[in-house]
Amino acid sequence: MRIKTKLFIVLLGVTLVPMAAMRYTGQEAMTELGHDLSRTISLTLLDNAENELRRLVEDHARVLKRERQLVETILRVRVAEIEELLGSPDKVLTPLICPLPREGAPDAWSMAPPDSLQAAQAEELFCEAWPDECAELTPDFSAPGVFPGRSVLPGGESASLPLNRLPPLFTSLAAAYPGLFLWQLITPVDGPTLAYPFATLPGEQPRFGPFILSAEACAQGVPVWSLPAPDPVTGRLVFFVSLAYRDPTTGKPAGVASLVLPVHAVLHENQHVRSLSDDVVSMLVQPDDDPFSVRVVARERTNQQEVAGVGEQPGHGPGMRMGMRRPQWTTAAAPERLRPEDSDEFLYFSRALASGSSSVLTMRHEGRESFWAFSPINRERNISLLLIVPKTDLTRQADTARDDVERRIERQVRLTGIGLTVLFALVVLTSYVLSRSFTRNIAILSMAARRLAAGDFSVRAAIRGRDEIAELGRTIDQTIPALEERLKLKKAVDLAQEIQHNLLPGAPPKLPGLDLAGTAIYCDETGGDFYDFVRFPEALPVIGVAVGDVSGHGVPAALLMASARAALRAHLTYPGKAGEAVSAVNRLVARDTAATGHFLTLFYLELDTESGVATWIRAGHDPALLYDPANGRFEELNGGGPAIGLDAEASYTPGTRRLESGQVLCIGTDGIWETRGPGGEMYGKERLRAVLARNGHASAEEVVAAVLDDLAAFRGDQPQEDDVTLAVLVRTAGRS
Repeated sequence: MRIKTKLFIVLLGVTLVPMAAMRYTGQEAMTELGHDLSRTISLTLLDNAENELRRLVEDHARVLKRERQLVETILRVRVAEIEELLGSPDKVLTPLICPLPREGAPDAWSMAPPDSLQAAQAEELFCEAWPDECAELTPDFSAPGVFPGRSVLPGGESASLPLNRLPPLFTSLAAAYPGLFLWQLITPVDGPTLAYPFATLPGEQPRFGPFILSAEACAQGVPVWSLPAPDPVTGRLVFFVSLAYRDPTTGKPAGVASLVLPVHAVLHENQHVRSLSDDVVSMLVQPDDDPFSVRVVARERTNQQEVAGVGEQPGHGPGMRMGMRRPQWTTAAAPERLRPEDSDEFLYFSRALASGSSSVLTMRHEGRESFWAFSPINRERNISLLLIVPKTDLTRQADTARDDVERRIERQVRLTGIGLTVLFALVVLTSYVLSRSFTRNIAILSMAARRLAAGDFSVRAAIRGRDEIAELGRTIDQTIPALEERLKLKKAVDLAQEIQHNLLPGAPPKLPGLDLAGTAIYCDETGGDFYDFVRFPEALPVIGVAVGDVSGHGVPAALLMASARAALRAHLTYPGKAGEAVSAVNRLVARDTAATGHFLTLFYLELDTESGVATWIRAGHDPALLYDPANGRFEELNGGGPAIGLDAEASYTPGTRRLESGQVLCIGTDGIWETRGPGGEMYGKERLRAVLARNGHASAEEVVAAVLDDLAAFRGDQPQEDDVTLAVLVRTAGRS
């Protein structure tokens, strides 16, 4: 029976695969269900929260719009009442003196306010006047006070108003809307400011003038809202809403009526927003000139904290403030701006503010992912209400559900794991018992493989049986003798390679007026190419250069190359006998290769380094290439004679010419110009000429390196198919 059948029966018997599959699919299904449930809850809650935020901020904006319309309507009624009093025929005008003495004030322009108004207004307007300490104020609700305005009339004159008719207007409005208005102001042109109720800080007069617009700026018939600013008396952040009243006689603006209301009286704390998060941030914002910046006009402070420089006015020192007990709107002394933590989303937010749009975005605020809900509340000044709610505060329920699902999945996985552990133990025990019956042969194969790896070729597995392991053992036993033979052949080839490389010259000889270099690169472990530098007795200024190419590759070519090189060196004992030496080598090689058909091409050159005269023999080899950098011309050194080993009776006639200083001689084998590139085209001799031309003034070693680099770049990732041998000779006598 086959091994795979035995294993199949064992695995089916213990039902490992079904149990593992059931556990895996069950766990994956439960995990996916938990993730889907968590994701659905999270997305639903976030979507609901986003819609709720959008609805809240838009509802808040609509409420603010109605309250703004109410305030503007009240101000228009106030202006109409002042103009009616100024046009009354029985009006009594009283000059405004600043400061107006409180003692002995005319009874005609003062009245006793309701007790409920005085108690409620005193607590609402002054008890929480500053962010950290309470001002000791004694407001007087019986009559208004006169304080310095924007300017005074020339010549010491004073503006006049019907003071006897104004107190009922002040008290009736304060009683009708308790806590809504901090101050009611009337400022004639070039006159002081009449303010109700009357209240001052110890030791100083409040100055309303810098906050009141001129009559011309408010004369368009539309109430003008200021930006939130700290009140000069209480320090609370307020809006100044102003509208000019006119002289009934001339029709020109005669002054400005203003209502001063705290920002928190308009922007009530929204309990629905607080129910979403305790960390909600409420701001009034305005677009900035820089699209990556938004100006913070005011922000809501809800916790007990020290706000350095917020809403402070000169002259209010320690002992004048108390801690906040309710949300307060404040503004910083220095300009405050929001800058982006998410550039793209912030740019969209900035542009939406500038266009007066309402929206809800997701951006980072102080390092936390948050929802940004905004809606315009003052389109004239392009002010919007901004609510920022941390996203994590809205996903707590989803996180709780996800954690519960993950706990249940973990418990189920743990129980399943215990059961599978028991099952795995049974499988291990069964496998251990059964493995002894059919793994013995595997152990024998393993031991044989280790001994073979250690070099013991006498080992045999000798496994009996008919299964795959027995068949594998017989195959290994048959492979070991062949492997031993291959290893012996490999050692012989390595030895031949080492011997052949030792036959090649080491460093080229150094001769005056001559620069030599050469290289041989084989495509197999051994090859048939060779080059050699032949030295004659040192008294003779002659050097011999030989480059040969044996047909074929590998060990046979290497053996023929070695014998031919040895024969050539044996016959080259003295210069001037190149023809005789090559002919003798030809006869020897022809006898040795008559039955094999191998042959050898050879280019041998002798150069007299003093005279520059070169003598060469070309035995079937490609001509040497001579390049003259002086004129850029190439010349081939030809000559007659067949390849060595083809004809034992062949003779070789030498060629002669003089080499000039600076000329470069290149002797190579066909492995250079017959190299093929990735497209199948040959390197060719024209590319070789181009490399020589570019390196005509380089050293012999640099020329060899340039040729090899260009050849490698041309071949690319193609394998080397033939041996490459190159010898370069540069005549340097007299060369600069």
